Amino acid sequence: MMTMTEQERVQEGRARRWKLMAALSALVIGVGMAAVGAAWIRDGVSVGGAVAGVIGCGVGLAIVGAFKAWALRPRNRRWQTEPVQARRDRLQARRNGILWAFPVASLFFLAVSYQAWGGIEAGDDGVVDYLQLGMPVLYSWVVSMVVLGWDFQSRTQRKYLDDELTGALRARALGAAFVVLMASGTVAAGVSLWRPEWSPLAIITALTLGGAAAGLRFAWLDREAGLPERGDG
Repeated sequence: MMTMTEQERVQEGRARRWKLMAALSALVIGVGMAAVGAAWIRDGVSVGGAVAGVIGCGVGLAIVGAFKAWALRPRNRRWQTEPVQARRDRLQARRNGILWAFPVASLFFLAVSYQAWGGIEAGDDGVVDYLQLGMPVLYSWVVSMVVLGWDFQSRTQRKYLDDELTGALRARALGAAFVVLMASGTVAAGVSLWRPEWSPLAIITALTLGGAAAGLRFAWLDREAGLPERGDG
């Protein structure tokens, strides 16, 4: 059974060190943000939903950083003797996990953005409200880049993640996303003519639905094709 070559081990080791540093930085920044938010609450500072947003983002960032740092811990050396097929299965499973989770997250943030838009229309807007409006579009961009193979993992692990089957699944997923984007864009155009003040929210909705359709369709087709979905991240 083929395993990684020495050159691949060196490249992977270097990449894992950089990822570990990024994960630890995310952990430290997240803890710092949560601490600042807690200090604001203790001092009675209240700026709309900014305090809750800072704490929520900080806690989320810290949790993601902690899990990622644990997975990349230096003492974990199982990846060095990992068979090629096992590595391919793990990376494809990780990609599928992203393509299931991120579209769902984008739809969740889309629902949150509706609430933020109500505050903006009422004149009770702040930085957090505009960040909430941009989050679903940001997640949709991440999903689209993963489907297209433009993300960092897809570019650096192309021989494991870019084969003939992936190309076929990508084409079908993008076709479905194009139909969803055209349909939702058409509705957004109608909404913009009917209620011009709703135009930004209509466009955000169309972009979010298009990106989510691409990710979910790709993940579903990959599952239907029988690709393994195991992986330890």
